[in-house]
Amino acid sequence: MEDTKTLIAKFRQKTLDILNCFNSGDFDKINGLLEDRKKIIEIFKENPQAYTKDDVAKELKNTDIMELDVKIKELTVKNMKDIKEKLEDISKDKFIRKKYYNGFSGNSLFFNEKIY
Repeated sequence: MEDTKTLIAKFRQKTLDILNCFNSGDFDKINGLLEDRKKIIEIFKENPQAYTKDDVAKELKNTDIMELDVKIKELTVKNMKDIKEKLEDISKDKFIRKKYYNGFSGNSLFFNEKIY
């Protein structure tokens, strides 16, 4: 069984890896890293006698994990907004293409008529 300091260090490393994935745009690895962090949290929950809340809280305060989590949250919100904007642009483009391109091909007979 590992001590609290080692597990918190692993948790912090996983958090840094998540930040690096966000910054590099490698979003495929994020789910696996979040699962790894979840497993570390489960170790704390499964062994409350070995890992007391006070010890875990003390180690968390000694590190910058909370600040890193805030950065992850901000990057998540930013990326979600960017993706939402891209999806809206795609939706608008699809709507415009559907309205104009189908309309011109169906009404092309009117352009061939002579007006006297």
